[in-house]
Amino acid sequence: MEKTYTVYTGLSKSSYDKNWKHKYLIKDRLTNVTFDEDFAVDYSYDFNTGKYDDIILELSNVPLNAFI
Repeated sequence: MEKTYTVYTGLSKSSYDKNWKHKYLIKDRLTNVTFDEDFAVDYSYDFNTGKYDDIILELSNVPLNAFI
């Protein structure tokens, strides 16, 4: 049985609305990930607004080969 991981990514609201809002769009998306949920907030910075949007996505059951 392959080991899987739970990781988190932070997204800006505009990125979430454009790319992640609909689950069917999640497959094959590239994003920054971390094992630390709190650290994922750093990825939610929106350069257009100059604010952190605090949208965090949990990605569960991610196989190791997804990181390579």
